[in-house]
Amino acid sequence: MSKLSASLLLLRSMHNYRNTGIEAREIESGNLVWSIEAENWPFPNFEISDIFVYKNYAYITSTKAAAVVALDLSTGQLLQSWHALPTGTTLGPQQSTVLSNPAHSVLHEEAGKILGLTGYYYWEIDLQTGALQAQDCTSGFKSQRLRAMTRPVCQGDHLYFSSDEVFEKPDGTLGHDIKLTAFNWRTRQIDWEWAFDHPGEGLYQIGMPKVHGDYLAAADTGGQLHLFKKTS
Repeated sequence: MSKLSASLLLLRSMHNYRNTGIEAREIESGNLVWSIEAENWPFPNFEISDIFVYKNYAYITSTKAAAVVALDLSTGQLLQSWHALPTGTTLGPQQSTVLSNPAHSVLHEEAGKILGLTGYYYWEIDLQTGALQAQDCTSGFKSQRLRAMTRPVCQGDHLYFSSDEVFEKPDGTLGHDIKLTAFNWRTRQIDWEWAFDHPGEGLYQIGMPKVHGDYLAAADTGGQLHLFKKTS
């Protein structure tokens, strides 16, 4: 895994068979600028899920540690971290008070935010103010048979994701509602969804969608590519 800034290449590295290291190297020369180990950070089990570069900072996500940290891009110094949700905010039936699956997050450069959507839960970090917000969308998602299964893809006001929600059929057996969905992160509402016809037996899933211009594409486990075009 690597991420580019204007002059640096950020590389994830392994230490003791765990993804805990980050190296910053000059793009032109390959010289090492700084190197850090996440094991030294104040979070247990911090294994790196992803790296985002925004302005003069590197943002590192970790699902195992349920945390996101901000580093000074020029020195690698740890500047800020997000782990606990705002007071009074909980997610899920276990009333979790920490970030849920930060690996399912994306950088929205135009908005200056990191947005996360996983299962039935949404969260965002405002990179200008450092404010963290989270919302439990279980009620609305379940009423529409939705559950975010893949890391979302961001474009404009929407997070696009593949959904797979298990439901009980009239005969008492379980079925899967497979959909592609557009979640409006500004309004926290579902603006669009598409349900797939699929075989009643065996594994059937829709992979992580891709967005290019007005087109949304996703492949299924049967090898078919599904292509959608924005009409309004």
